[in-house]
Amino acid sequence: DGRKVQIGVMTHDGRTYEAKVVGADPNTDLAVLKIQPPANGTYRPLEPGDSDRLRIGEFVVALGAPLGLERTATLGIVSQKGRNIGKLTFESMIQTDASINPGSSGGPVVDVDGRWIGVSVMIETTGDDGGNVGIGFVMPSSLARRVSEILVRHGQMVRSYIGIAPEQMTPDSTPLPAGLKEAVRIARVLDGSPAAVAGLKVGDIVLKIDGHPTPTLQEIKKYMHTHEPGNKVRFEILRDGQQMTVEVIASRPPQH
Repeated sequence: DGRKVQIGVMTHDGRTYEAKVVGADPNTDLAVLKIQPPANGTYRPLEPGDSDRLRIGEFVVALGAPLGLERTATLGIVSQKGRNIGKLTFESMIQTDASINPGSSGGPVVDVDGRWIGVSVMIETTGDDGGNVGIGFVMPSSLARRVSEILVRHGQMVRSYIGIAPEQMTPDSTPLPAGLKEAVRIARVLDGSPAAVAGLKVGDIVLKIDGHPTPTLQEIKKYMHTHEPGNKVRFEILRDGQQMTVEVIASRPPQH
């Protein structure tokens, strides 16, 4: 709305620094902030973890300042991965019962070894004034890290264009290949798109993108649209019963 907002970052030793917004991405509700601490105020970042290897039932700790209470930690387990709750364009959330309340959002979530595996984003509650009911959603670190890298390089989110329309296959409508419980296939390849140039075809079943399994539309979005124009995107597909790899050179989205 044109108003200027001043953002401060308070560190664990009580110092407050003015922060600059490097870039923000509303589609994932993520932003990168930069501070300039003095020479004697260096800080060690959290050790990175791998959210893709996180297992259901594993313990996680959410850190933040819920209700203004600084340095709060809450413990919970991973209930589910790849949740799509329809609030953001790109989701694939980790669900946990670690208590997340107003003020927790944006805080890191770590595993039991203190490795960063996600960012607290939102909760499911019983009403506008409801509190935590044991259903919290965490943006996985694999996605948050990729978004932050692009924001730092470009100062804004620059998404790639592949040129396919994927659709979810269901056993009720289409028999799935042996060994697959759910899968995504290509329903449309746009003329002249990077996908068309690389040779992807309608009917191809997408098994993996860059080595990451993609059994659902949420996983396809997560891995297909967090590349930069010019990146190679490796599709592992199943075509007429034969598994093959197709490399697509992503481009910028077409201007409408």
